Amino acid sequence: MKEVKIKLLVFVVCFYANLNFAHSSSNYCLQTSVDKGVLYCPFNASLLIKNAITVELWMNADELSEWCTPISCLQDNLDNESGFCFTYAFNKMRFLLKTESGYANKWNTNPGVSITPGNWYHLAGVYDGREVRMYCNGQLIETQQYSGQIVWKYKPIGLVLGAFYDQNDHIGFKGKLDEIRIWNYARTPEQLNQCINTPLTGKESGLVVYYNFDDKDFEKVTDLSPNKNHALPHNNGNLKYVNSSAMIQPVITGYTLKANNSVELHWECVHDHLKPKRYLIDLAYDPDFQVRLPDYKNLKVTESNSMELKNLETRSKYYVRVKGVFNDNEITAFSRTMEINDLGYDLNVDLIYNSDSLVTIPIFDRLGSSSKTIHLTNGNHSFRLDFSVLNINPNLKFKFRYKLKGFDTDWFYPEEGKYTTHYPHLPSGSYTILIEVSDGNATFKGNVHEIGLKIESSPLRVFIILLLLAVFSLLILFFTRTFQVKIIHKGKAEKQEHETEKLKEIKNYLETQKPYLDKNLTVQLLAEELNMSKAELSAIIRNQLNKNFNDFINSYRVEEVKRKLDNPEFSKYTVLTIAEMCGFNSQSSFYRVFKNITGKTPNDYQNK
Repeated sequence: MKEVKIKLLVFVVCFYANLNFAHSSSNYCLQTSVDKGVLYCPFNASLLIKNAITVELWMNADELSEWCTPISCLQDNLDNESGFCFTYAFNKMRFLLKTESGYANKWNTNPGVSITPGNWYHLAGVYDGREVRMYCNGQLIETQQYSGQIVWKYKPIGLVLGAFYDQNDHIGFKGKLDEIRIWNYARTPEQLNQCINTPLTGKESGLVVYYNFDDKDFEKVTDLSPNKNHALPHNNGNLKYVNSSAMIQPVITGYTLKANNSVELHWECVHDHLKPKRYLIDLAYDPDFQVRLPDYKNLKVTESNSMELKNLETRSKYYVRVKGVFNDNEITAFSRTMEINDLGYDLNVDLIYNSDSLVTIPIFDRLGSSSKTIHLTNGNHSFRLDFSVLNINPNLKFKFRYKLKGFDTDWFYPEEGKYTTHYPHLPSGSYTILIEVSDGNATFKGNVHEIGLKIESSPLRVFIILLLLAVFSLLILFFTRTFQVKIIHKGKAEKQEHETEKLKEIKNYLETQKPYLDKNLTVQLLAEELNMSKAELSAIIRNQLNKNFNDFINSYRVEEVKRKLDNPEFSKYTVLTIAEMCGFNSQSSFYRVFKNITGKTPNDYQNK
C-alpha cells in the first residue's frame, strides 16, 4: 500500500511539473553575454550571398547599449566594409548591409525599429537588389533604397552569434537568441508571416543557415540546413540554453466598435498547448509606443481573449498590441500592432420623399443593419438622400460612400460639400440603401450600414404597366416575324444568285474542257476539277436544272454524238464507236439516253 502511495505521489508531481513547463520542454534559446562573442561559424562559400538576402531571428535583449549586436557577418574598418549584421545604434535595432551603392558606415540611415529590453521580437532584414527592408513581428517598419550586389571584398571572420566581432572590434550582446534563419533570396511578407511562429525542417529551398537551439548541444550549435554551418563556442567557452517563448505570439483578430467611443479588442494564441496564463495590453498614440496611455500600459487581462477599451477620445488614432505571460513570468513576443482609427466620425442621413423627411438615420457607430424597412407607395417613386457630416477631425481622412442595392452597380463617393443625391422614378421592388464610412486612413473595411426600402405600386399603375407590356410584346413579335421572313427571302435570293453563277462556271468548263468524254467521269472527279465539294456540285445541278449528275453529263454526251453523226468525217465510224468516243460505256444505256433526249433512236437520227 505504501509503495502504491509513493508511485501515485511521484505521478502527481511529474504531472504538475509537465503542466507548468510544457511550453518549454522542447523549446530552448541561446543565452548570450556581453563579455565575448559566444559562437561563430568560419566564413565559407555558402555565406557568400550576393544578389539578395533575408536574415531572420527572434531576440530578447536583457539590456541595450550602443552597437550591441545579436548577429553579424561583417568586416568594418572605416570604408573597408563587407557583409551584414543586426546592431543597436541611434536608439533603434538596425539591419546593416553593405552593397555596391550602400554606405554601411551611415548607421543612422539603415532601416531600424524601436525595441525595449525584456520583450521578444521577431526581426527580419530583407534585401532584393533594390531596397533594404526591416520587418518587426511580421510588419514592415522601415525601408532604404540600395542597389547592386552585396559586397564581400573584405571577408569577415565568419558568422558570429551574440557579438559584433571582426578584425578591429568586439562588442557583445546580452540577451536571448532563437530561430536564426539566413536565406539566399528576398522573402516576401507572406513568406515571413507564414512561418514566423513555426519551426522549419531545414530542407526548405534557399535556406543557408538555420539554428533553432533545441538540441541543447553544449559543444556546438547545429545548423539544420544542408550547408552544415555549425557554430562553435568562442575560445572554447560554455554555451547556455534557457527556455524560450519566442514563437508564442498572440494574434489580434480584430475589434468591435461599441457605444460611447469604446472598442472591444479580440485576440488569440495560435499555440493552444502553450497558452499564456494572462495577457498585457498596451495602447498608445504612436506606432512605436513611446506615448502610451497611462490607463492602458501593460494592463493585465486574465482568463480571457478579449477586452473592452472604454471611453477613448473622439476623433483620435490609437495603436494597440498584446503580449502573454506564463506562470514563471516568461513573456511572449508582442502581437502585431493594430491601428484603431475609425472613432469620431458622425454622419446623419435624411431620406426625403414628396418633400417630407421620412427618417433620419445616424451612422456614427456603423454597427450594421437597420431593422427598419421604409415603404414608398404613393407619388412618382422618387426620393432624395441628404447626408450631414458632423464632428470631423482634420487630422483624420474619413470618407463615406453609398449605393442603392438593386439599382446601382457601383459605389458612389460624394465630393466635398456635395452631400445630396436623387433617385427619380424607380421601378417597384425591394431595395437596400448601403452606407459605409471609412476609417481615419480613408480605408473601407466593410462596416456597412443597411436600410431596407420597398417601393409598392397601386393596382391601376400595375394594370397600365401590364397592358403596356402586352402591347410591347405583340409589337416585338410582329416585327420579329416580319424581319425573319425578310431574312429568309433574302437568304434564298442570295443562294439562287450564287448557284446561277456557279452553274455558268460548270457549263463553261464542260463546253471548253469536255471532261464528259471520259467514260469514267464521276461527280467526285468533276467536283475536284472545279474546286468545289461533291455535295455543292450535286446541289447546284439539282436546284438549277432539276436533274441528277448522270442526266446532266449524258445530255452533253448526246449533243457530242449528234455533232459527230452530222459530221461527214465520222461517217466511216459505226454509231457505237462514236458513242464510246463521246463517253458512253454501254450500248443499252446509250440507246436509252439518246432516245429519251432526242425522241429518236441513233439509227433514225443518222438516216434522217
